[in-house]
Amino acid sequence: MDIDWDIQRCIAATGGLRPGICGLGAHRPLKGKYQTGHEQYTKAWEENPKNHLLYLQVCQLADEYYRDPEVGLRYYENLLALYPDIPAFLGERAKIRIAELREEIHYGRP
Repeated sequence: MDIDWDIQRCIAATGGLRPGICGLGAHRPLKGKYQTGHEQYTKAWEENPKNHLLYLQVCQLADEYYRDPEVGLRYYENLLALYPDIPAFLGERAKIRIAELREEIHYGRP
């Protein structure tokens, strides 16, 4: 499979989001293509908004791509608001990142 396929082409080709399709954006961050990875995970999450793991990836990629602590903070806070029953270890990781981002905002950007 061509690694440059995007989520929309796969959805169109298969008639919907299939297991494994959301992994198509996974190689993007490794290649430094945070924007493309973020867009693809966002599309996958829009197809399956009940999947907290997809939205967690959206958060992490937004945090890396935008490099603005206020943007990252909004994403992570939204994660906790959308998924109040998220598994504890993921919720704790999100809370830790929220605290880090708030500190960065308060004390200034590095």
